[in-house]
Amino acid sequence: MRLIFFESNLFYNNLPMYVFGKSKDNFFYDGHSFDNLDFNSITVGSFLIQLLGSPSYDIDFYNQEIKFVINELNQKIVITSEEVIKGWSFIVEDTISDFLQSRSDKNLLTGCLTFLNTKVQDLNVKVTGSHCEDGLNLINVNGNFLNLEINKASSDALDLDFSDVLVENIIIKEAGNDCVDVSGGNYEFLNLNLNYCSDKSVSIGEHSEINIYTLSSSNSKKGVVVKDSSLANITEFNGLNLETCVEVYRKKQEFGPSSLIISDYKCDGSSPNFVQKGSLFYDN
Repeated sequence: MRLIFFESNLFYNNLPMYVFGKSKDNFFYDGHSFDNLDFNSITVGSFLIQLLGSPSYDIDFYNQEIKFVINELNQKIVITSEEVIKGWSFIVEDTISDFLQSRSDKNLLTGCLTFLNTKVQDLNVKVTGSHCEDGLNLINVNGNFLNLEINKASSDALDLDFSDVLVENIIIKEAGNDCVDVSGGNYEFLNLNLNYCSDKSVSIGEHSEINIYTLSSSNSKKGVVVKDSSLANITEFNGLNLETCVEVYRKKQEFGPSSLIISDYKCDGSSPNFVQKGSLFYDN
């Protein structure tokens, strides 16, 4: 069943609002139509790459590696497939120093690199620099990634929505907002190394369930935040130089309380943890 991401009964300042923007007319599900006159479509094996604003690219078929360079504000990359994308590496270098003023574009895309409505197996992704709201955005993705590495993101580094994903290694250094943000899905992360997250190291929300085996967070504002009917289990959490280690609460009225369990907890924040009444936090 294909997910519907929009709500038609939301209003702000008497204007109709949707989950991903003010209008859903330009949003796409088939990966073949964008409201952008300057885009190229590339078919690589079983998957389709949409290049909005025509970023440059280089494809190494022998090593299954694709490199992209973004050097203009309107440039983004979207990858879709009706079959499993297996064994490829995707490398994005964003040279833009400015940050987009709007969270999403007219296609309601927030990621400089987006995987949309697809299955993946043993992929590697590296994003360096990101002028977008998200460095890497996974929407309705199923499968596994070997390595995700993101450096110097202007806002969120990694955003996962409505997905069922296992990731072996996540390395993020420098994010202008959250390092990892997950919502509405099931997630399993084996090793996370997160540094210099300006807000949350890991944000878990909107009815997500997640298992994390090893989480290292340092030099960030917050360690783990679990909210809005989400469940999180962490085997080992090491926090260093954090303002707050843990927060568990309900933020949005349509959701309920959340719970967080950490088996091996080593973190000493400069401010106390916050656990809202009704939500739960267990640590050893």
